[in-house]
Amino acid sequence: MVGLRGAGYPARALPVALALLVSSCHEVVEYGSVGSYGVCIIRTSDMAQVDCIEGFEGGRSLCSLGNSLFLVASTTGALFRVNSADRVVEEVYQIGPPFSAGYDEMTQVGVGQVYLVGGFGQLLEFGVPQGGLEDQFPAGPSPAALSRSTVPGRLYVADSYDCMIREVWTSDNTAYRELTLDGTPSGLAFFGWPAGYLAAVCSDLGVLYTVDVAGFVAQSIPLPGSCSDVAVLSDTSIYCVTHPAWSQSNGRVTLGDRFGLTPAMITLPAEGHPCCVCASPTTARFYVASVLEDGTSRVMEVDALLWGLTRSCEVGGYVRDITTHANGEYVLVLTSN
Repeated sequence: MVGLRGAGYPARALPVALALLVSSCHEVVEYGSVGSYGVCIIRTSDMAQVDCIEGFEGGRSLCSLGNSLFLVASTTGALFRVNSADRVVEEVYQIGPPFSAGYDEMTQVGVGQVYLVGGFGQLLEFGVPQGGLEDQFPAGPSPAALSRSTVPGRLYVADSYDCMIREVWTSDNTAYRELTLDGTPSGLAFFGWPAGYLAAVCSDLGVLYTVDVAGFVAQSIPLPGSCSDVAVLSDTSIYCVTHPAWSQSNGRVTLGDRFGLTPAMITLPAEGHPCCVCASPTTARFYVASVLEDGTSRVMEVDALLWGLTRSCEVGGYVRDITTHANGEYVLVLTSN
């Protein structure tokens, strides 16, 4: 398979030019009730909201950096580094120009190595320790979802325009393999067991794709409706898929075990429109964010041992993204009014 750059894409496009845009604010800033975008902090032990850090104009995506730090990417081109323990924004980096359709997906691939969708189909590599942009490069016309890999040095990118999944080698940020899906991909996640399998769902197709990354081929199993996101529990093949069902009053959540001894699946009704999901790194629980009819959102806990929805927490605003810290103590929910 010919790499994207071998097919006419410029190699390591504009890293120097864009690096000139990068600046950081080293003064710690305390954020209160300013702005219409906030990160709600939910304690997982009792599913209670303990605080909300506001002021992230144009906030679109989250990325946890361990037990207390996280990043917020914004359509203004700003990247915020936030301390959830102290409730402060520690640094603000200008990583690119404003772009209304970008900065809506972000993932950590290695220690201090973060990739996010920028503008105009570009992916950005950001180095956390040095606080700077490392590279900008193309990986398809319209990247929509990212996933790290259990295979070191690999990043997987799903594209909503040409319906492809591309395998990017992080050593040179080049896409060497690609796979075409039948639908428009909206979510990616890596199975922890067995190693070497990627889960993918589509916004216009009721299917769960299982991609064997060794041969880069996919198998599919039917799901009860179009999907918005997928997550997988660590070291398992247990997955959770969200189905918003915008044309109806409520959506659904599908919970399943793809490679279990007795593969199983259950679809549960969920109030509102479940649009994004994350997996706890320490328990057998998923956290699903759902948009309600009144413009608020609800975070629901899905227990993979009980095979059901257990507890929930209401948050204000329209949910944009959800993630957890590495120790599983808190769930972070990015919302906007």
